[in-house]
Amino acid sequence: MSQLSLRSQLSHLSIDAPIASFRGAGPITAARLAARGIAEPVMIDCSHGNSLKDHRKQAVVAASICEQVASGSWQIFGAMLESHLLEGRQDYVPGRPAVYGQSITDACISLEQTDVLLEQFATAQQARGARP
Repeated sequence: MSQLSLRSQLSHLSIDAPIASFRGAGPITAARLAARGIAEPVMIDCSHGNSLKDHRKQAVVAASICEQVASGSWQIFGAMLESHLLEGRQDYVPGRPAVYGQSITDACISLEQTDVLLEQFATAQQARGARP
């Protein structure tokens, strides 16, 4: 899948559209949260449904978040990444040694990939500046 195609599928990450999923509750929007008296801002999960359950697509989700933050959005206070020392995941097999630093649950981005995304988040935060 191309980056452009994935971006169009992830267009729901705009703060005024679905931005987070909660098990059993479906997509939740900032407006729906506010209507329920739940304070904004929100944290967005870069993994799971927002990355179409492909850990390698977390960078595209993070880029969308960074664009919104850098353009001045205060409705986003953070992002969650599915990260571990090594990229991917492994099955737990009794009696077989596990690969040190690789997840046995959800597939993750590596520490090196995480470092790049953290730098992008920091740059976006700096571009947004201090709260007015």
